[in-house]
Amino acid sequence: MLELFSRSPEGLTLAEDSHLTPLPIDEAAASLSAILLDEDYYAFLKSMVRDAGGIPVLNEAAIIPFKARAWLDLSWERDAGGKVDEKNIKKHRNDVARLLQVLSPEASYPLPETVAKDMRAFVELATAEVDYNPEQFKVNMTREDVADRIRAAYQL
Repeated sequence: MLELFSRSPEGLTLAEDSHLTPLPIDEAAASLSAILLDEDYYAFLKSMVRDAGGIPVLNEAAIIPFKARAWLDLSWERDAGGKVDEKNIKKHRNDVARLLQVLSPEASYPLPETVAKDMRAFVELATAEVDYNPEQFKVNMTREDVADRIRAAYQL
């Protein structure tokens, strides 16, 4: 899976309410996505990149807010009547819990306010889902533990 991130370049005007632009690709690149970020998310991303042999890689602590935001976006799209694969929604939600396991318990990551707001929304909405039980996908945490861990790790 390869994901490309960018902020909106000067001179690019998106249509109102637009959020996705299809990229024509062949089957060999089916795991490619490109995401246009607002300034807060882009600054957060840049602050959380590490070098892996000359390749910029987003660290685990930064992937969690992006997974949470993807879950929010897909959930809102589904709730608005859009056609969204439910498995994809659950995958992002469950990935948040899985990734939390690799964070150091005492680590703390400050977030820009936009990202923090989205993380608070994720905690509130995901933990309210009746079918959300991290132990079902082999994460040794309850949904309340996940919420508490997110609040502590991201200073919410």
